[in-house]
Formats: sequence, structure tokens, C-alpha cells
Amino acid sequence: MKKMTRFAAIAAAMTLAACVAVPAMSFTASAERTGSISITDESGATHNTLSAFQIFTADVDGNKNLIVTGWGNGVNVSDLSDAIVADNGLNTAIGALENTVDGAKAAAEKISVLTDENANKLARLIAQNTTGSGKAAEAISGNTSITGLDTGYYIVKDTAAAVKDNYTSYTLGLLTVVNGEATTATTKMDFPSFDKQIGDINDTLDEAGAYNFDEAADHDIGDSVPFKLIAAVPSNLNKYDTYKMIFHDNLQDTVFTLNNDVTVTYYESDSDETGTNVTSAFTKTTSGDVNTAFSDTHGDQTEDLTLTCADIKSITGITPAAGGRFEVSYTATLTSEAKIGTPGNWNSAYLEYSNNPNVSGSGDTDNTGTSPEDSVVAFTYQAVVNKVDEKNQPLPGATFTLEKKLQDNTTIGCGVVTANAGATFVFNGLDDGTYILTETKAPDGGYVGIDPITFTITGGEVKTEGSEAIGTPSVSSENNDFAAANVYLLSGEGDAKTAEEGTDAGAFDATVINRKGTSLPTTGGTGTVLFAVVGSLLAAGAGTVLIAKKRAKGAAEQ
Repeated sequence: MKKMTRFAAIAAAMTLAACVAVPAMSFTASAERTGSISITDESGATHNTLSAFQIFTADVDGNKNLIVTGWGNGVNVSDLSDAIVADNGLNTAIGALENTVDGAKAAAEKISVLTDENANKLARLIAQNTTGSGKAAEAISGNTSITGLDTGYYIVKDTAAAVKDNYTSYTLGLLTVVNGEATTATTKMDFPSFDKQIGDINDTLDEAGAYNFDEAADHDIGDSVPFKLIAAVPSNLNKYDTYKMIFHDNLQDTVFTLNNDVTVTYYESDSDETGTNVTSAFTKTTSGDVNTAFSDTHGDQTEDLTLTCADIKSITGITPAAGGRFEVSYTATLTSEAKIGTPGNWNSAYLEYSNNPNVSGSGDTDNTGTSPEDSVVAFTYQAVVNKVDEKNQPLPGATFTLEKKLQDNTTIGCGVVTANAGATFVFNGLDDGTYILTETKAPDGGYVGIDPITFTITGGEVKTEGSEAIGTPSVSSENNDFAAANVYLLSGEGDAKTAEEGTDAGAFDATVINRKGTSLPTTGGTGTVLFAVVGSLLAAGAGTVLIAKKRAKGAAEQ
């Protein structure tokens, strides 16, 4: 029992699952005794194949002590010995192994007094140097058992990656004792959750830079759109020797142009508001090559941005741990190639990460897994202005300027458009916000110019499902024509739209009427001067009469 307790203690130090003590019951030693290992996966992952490999054979004496009797058939003693000798620390602590009964007993004794650092190294070496297929429990989820195990010491590990929500990972080897009864163990598994987000802002209502990050946003063509890639540190990071992270990002490079402002920040917790800049620890590439790992749900598999860190545990200035996160921030310009309205402009990313704690995180395909691909969508809208006369007939020849109102009460131009022969004005690539439409030139033929029209585009609720989304803008204005604007689903490229109103929206139109009449000259004419002079005289006369009446009333009262 004493030796078994020592081995159990070193099992915990080796960052393996703590060994369950032998139940307090009386039994006699017997080579015929077999037991089982009951395994619980608290993460909810499905293990394709968990197998138990015997490290040491053992027996139980009359005092309930578990006695090592030799090497088990699940470990390659020669290869394990070579690996130990190649490591200076373990070579000093253990030295070369002898493939004999006495060699097994000596090794067990030395293992029981290892330091934590050396125990961690040995744990991985044992997992790397198992032999045979072990005793397997296949296709399991939650609780399972591996039965028919001879008395001894075992390491239990995944021989194929476990899966949860499309994440893949291997269980760190579980060192357990089988004493002819049932033994329990719990897997120590976790995944680095991953999220891609896009920043949204209403330029009219929000201060500059006050973005709200979520899965969907609407933007003007030409905006520098902010994005975030967020990878949470898994709770079992300390089970790994090294831990690799690779961010893979697809932007639909004809729709977005990546700007040169990529940064990576590590945040210790949700309350850490400043974080630590670790950009230099990541290697950035912008190859633009096709990466078939992307699902191609939005018609593009180009990898526009890759950020690689071979070992996040060795980054200077931080100590990654559970509760922390790595956050990639960058902007990309929305180009004129963007789709107007539904179905939006999709892009996505995924995380590649070390997924086998039994080996180093070297980053080769055998030792990394990938997160589920996460997508975001950017919407942009279209305004169509139909110019007509009093008889509702198309009226060409006007010029309009569109400006957006900003939160600080200034405006920014959105373009100057001259009507075509059909008297239709098209403003592409608009965000939500409040706009001012100004007719800078009225049509020829004695038509009176209109007052500027203010209208507001509201993005509305965005519903996303897979690679499909509905962004439904609405339009409001104090001008009755704009207040009655119709919202349409775009049915083709460019300016095309359907003839009937729909809920899947991308464009709206409104009618602006010009009427004939006499327009007062605004400068240089005698008419306005005359009106101004007469108005001034009338105002002065009214003031004089009022003062005279007050004075007369005061005199009468005296």
C-alpha cells in the first residue's frame, strides 16, 4: 500500500489524473484477479477510442499492499529508456531502464520521488512510448469502462482524437491503478473556444470609434471595418509542454481589402481592460492562397491573413492561463465589389491549436486540431431617388448631393449624382444613419428647386443562419415622399431590383417632385432687396405704434 500511495502521488505530480486509492477491503493476492477502469468525461466529448496500456504488472499481498512484479506489456521499455537518457534531467533522476523485474521495481521507486518538472516530462515520454493496441473501449461518451484488466499500473489515453462540437483533442494520459476491483478516472480535456466578430457603428448616433462587436454589421462602401478574432486559453493549458496557436482568416479579398494594422493582445481576464501587446510573438502572412479547410459556404476559400505562434506558453511578458484570451484586431476596407443588401458580405475564420498534450505542440497535422469555422456578415444598402414632375412623369436634368450626418453634428459627403435619361438617381453602399439629400441643380424648364430632404436608414434586425442572412433596412423621413419609400429585395448585380416589395431588403426608393413656378432670386436681384426693405419698415412702424400706445396709457393713469 505504501508503494502504491507513492506512485499515486507521483501520478498527480506528472499532471496525470490522480490515482484512486485501493478500497479498504480484505482480499488475497491472486494472478487471476482482474478489474476495470471507469472513466468519466466531464467535458462531454465523444472519445472514438480510449485504450489502457499496462506500465507495471503488480499483485496485492495479504496486507493490501500493491507490489510491482515487473514491466507491463503496454510500454516499450527500450524506447522509453532511450528517451529518458536523452533528457538531462530525467537521466540524472532515473537513468537507463533495465528490462527486468528488478529494473521495473527500481524504476517505480525512482519515479515515486521525481520533482514536478521531471514528472511532467516522464508523463509525456510514457504516453509516447506505449506499445501494442492496449485494451480499448470504443465509441464512448460520458461514462465508460475498460474491463478485464490484470492487476497493475496503467496509462489510459486516446488513440484517436476525441470530438466535441467539431473540436478535436486528445486526453492527457490518465495513470490509474487496477487492483482487481473497479477504479475510476476523470479525463482532463478542454478546447480553446474561438470567435470572429465584426464591429458595427451608427455614425449619426455613436461617437467615432465606439463600435459594437457582434456577428453582423452594416457599413458604407469605403469604410475601414474593424474585425476581431478571439481565442480563449483552455483550462488544461498546463497539461501541455508547448502550445501552438494559428489564426486562419478569410476576408473575401475582392470585397474587403486588408489594412496594415493587425495587432494581437493578450488579456488575463474579462476585467483586464488594457491587455499586453504580443503582436511580435505571432508571425503574420497574407498569402492570398486557397485554403480548402474553409467551408466555401460563401463562395470563397482564400486565406487572406494567417497569424502563427509556435508556443504561447513561451511568450515574454505574459503567463497564459485559464480565463485569459488572445485577441486579434485589424481593419479591412469595404470595396465597391460588395453585394448590396441580402445576402450580405460574408467572411470567416478558424483557429488551429495544439490538441495532444502527450506530445510537444510542434504544430504538425498530427498534433493540432481546428475549431469550427466562425462567420460574420457585413451589409451595405442602396438608395434610389426617382425624379418626377407634377404629373408623376420622369424628369431628367437635376443634380443631387447626398451627405451623412455625424454624431458631432458635422456632415460627410456620400457622392454627387446626376440623373440619367430615366431620371433615376442611385446611391450605392450606404450604412444606417441620417442623411441629407440636396438638389444642387434643378431641372431646366422653369422647375423650382426643392428644399433639402432629411431621411434616416435603420438597419433593423439582422437574422443569420449558416451563410444566409436577412438585413432589413427601413427608411423614415418628415418628407412624405420619403416616408412612403418602398424597400426592395435586390435580384441582380449593380442597380437591379425586383418590381415588388419584399422583406429581404437591400434597396429603397422614393419619389422627389419638382414643380414649375416663379422662383425668388437669392442674390443680386432687386426683388429680395425690396422685400427686405419693406419688411424692415413694417417692423419698425409696428414697434413705434406699440411704444406710443404704452406711453398714452401711462399718461391717462396718472
